[in-house]
Amino acid sequence: MAVVHRTQRFKHRKAFAARKEESTFIRSKYPQKIPVIVERYPGEKHLKQLDKTKFLVPQDVIVSHFITIIRNRLALTPNQAFYLVVKNKSLSNMYATIAELDQEYMDSDGFLYISYASQEMFGAIWPRVNELWNLKVLLSVLVVCFYLYYSDFLKVMHNLN
Repeated sequence: MAVVHRTQRFKHRKAFAARKEESTFIRSKYPQKIPVIVERYPGEKHLKQLDKTKFLVPQDVIVSHFITIIRNRLALTPNQAFYLVVKNKSLSNMYATIAELDQEYMDSDGFLYISYASQEMFGAIWPRVNELWNLKVLLSVLVVCFYLYYSDFLKVMHNLN
């Protein structure tokens, strides 16, 4: 029998059929709860591995509360930022429920997969996004200013004729 390493992702530790059977059993036994797999984002080096990966989460739990649960399990300090990621998308709606996430992102095996990553992991990406956003805003302001200036210029030229 092969040795299962703790760092292996859940999908690699169990065959699809076994995962599907397990999620179906969990969902039938606990219809008001969502089976969630929480794992460290691939390549993450700053945050430790959680002591467990499977969570049975009530449907009405909101993302911000779930973040608090994960933050406590990771024993993070208040100034340590981290992100939850579902299907390579950072969770931005803190008021969405786990049921809403499940409805949108549930895997074909019946589990909802959520990864966590440190700010350092995305540090190289987010500043560039912010820079592009700032550039977009700046260009929008310049276009509006040019339009206003140009329209005033046309009015002046029209009055001269």
